[in-house]
Amino acid sequence: DLRCNNWQTLWKVTMPLSIPGIVSGITMVFMPSVTTFFIPRVLGGGNTMMFGDLIEAKFLTEGNWNVGSALSLIMMVLILISLSILRKADPNGEGGGICKRAYLALILIFLYLPIIVLIVQSFNAGKSRAKWEGFSFRWYTELFQDTRIMNALTVTVTIALLAMVVATILGTLAAIGI
Repeated sequence: DLRCNNWQTLWKVTMPLSIPGIVSGITMVFMPSVTTFFIPRVLGGGNTMMFGDLIEAKFLTEGNWNVGSALSLIMMVLILISLSILRKADPNGEGGGICKRAYLALILIFLYLPIIVLIVQSFNAGKSRAKWEGFSFRWYTELFQDTRIMNALTVTVTIALLAMVVATILGTLAAIGI
């Protein structure tokens, strides 16, 4: 007993020790909320365009791989920002050893190689996926001038942030037993 009441114990002992778990939970809610496209379509009836829906439409429906690649790069930046916040809150991480290194190698091979191709394609001046026609910011200019894309980005980030806040509040209340 350090002469602390229950609230002082919560804020001076429990919360500082819980920060890595809270940040991890935030990340685990934020990333799926940002990247999902199928669940909002089923639950919302397809009335609201999310960022994942736009990426899917650019690749599959419109066949515009350049803008789809640019959108994918923006999605990756959002995810990397989220992961860097997690890394600052829990710099040591959990686990380790050979399994962690093997897992990271698989991520590099199976996930990052296609992403690198998408990033390079997003700067292609032409519409052809097979032919490089020069370096250009054309698709990014088009992307930020399209109100549909900006609305989808705003809705996606807003929903992800709201889901993150609600999950954090509920998870923290459940963890402290209120």
